[in-house]
Amino acid sequence: MHSKIALRVLIVEPNDDFRYVFALLLELMGYMVETVGNAAEAINRVKKSAPDVVLTELNLRDVEGLDLASQLRLLPSAKDITLVATASYIHPNIEAIALKGGFEYFLAKPITGEQIANVLQLIGNRKGGKKIWLH
Repeated sequence: MHSKIALRVLIVEPNDDFRYVFALLLELMGYMVETVGNAAEAINRVKKSAPDVVLTELNLRDVEGLDLASQLRLLPSAKDITLVATASYIHPNIEAIALKGGFEYFLAKPITGEQIANVLQLIGNRKGGKKIWLH
């Protein structure tokens, strides 16, 4: 038996299939997950109840992920949120651009369960949240 930090994760993903798979994977890992398909929904959700982590695609339909990060950083309720960028398109500087644009982590698609688990464990350890026991 081992413990891990329970985090609330908001997934912002325009692709319905990816959104479903990410949510299922994180729920199976023991995280509390909510999902939205665009930036406007993400901002509304964060205003109501800020998660610990926002995992967002950079290429959103309504707003670029970098703009979403900027908008979230302006919300008082989002001051402690950790932002994780994902992207299926990669150009040479995308990770540096994401990190400079307000994201703390970057994951290139296709993303493995191990990659997500590692990033969320780092975030959980840093936040020192409530521990839950896993069997």
